[in-house]
Amino acid sequence: MYVKYVAFLDCPIYYICAPSDLFSSINEFVVKYYSRVIVAFLVVTVFSCSDMLAHNYFVSICTMDYNQKEQSFELTFKLIAHDLEKTIQERNNVMLRLGSDNEFPQANEIIMAYINQHFQVVVENELLNMQFVGKETELDESLYLYFEIENVTKVKELVIVNTILVHSFDEQENILHLNVGDAEKSEVFNKSITRKEIKITW
Repeated sequence: MYVKYVAFLDCPIYYICAPSDLFSSINEFVVKYYSRVIVAFLVVTVFSCSDMLAHNYFVSICTMDYNQKEQSFELTFKLIAHDLEKTIQERNNVMLRLGSDNEFPQANEIIMAYINQHFQVVVENELLNMQFVGKETELDESLYLYFEIENVTKVKELVIVNTILVHSFDEQENILHLNVGDAEKSEVFNKSITRKEIKITW
């Protein structure tokens, strides 16, 4: 019997054992250590792949800022690209493939038509025209859409209709952040609540 020092991953290990037991002890330690590392790696990988293919939340966020100098509303929509692609595929039988080299050539026109149909701003019974400015697709599948409503004077009330993705996902919630001057208002839309009347104080 003797004491044996072993350096493994910069960690000192001391053994009191016979020569024949020493290597079997080291092997057992190495197997247990790497088994845990492999299991942890597989767990992380599985959950990462699952997050890429599916998610448990269905949310869009629209930030609507009033530009007093330009007298316009600047709108930024944040959605999950996969959700919008799935909806468009069901409705139009078109695969958008947003952000890829094979993106559908008319993707912008289809997105613009969808958003204008499912997000509407009404002032004094008049539907305001939203102009598509552009879009960005991030690596995490976040999709940013930019719109603008021009020639908006100081209105007293806005009627917002928001039905984005609610017909595709029952759990869909659409959040609106409205910033006018120093005033900030937030509203939540869903399958049951699709219309809001918002008073504006200047």
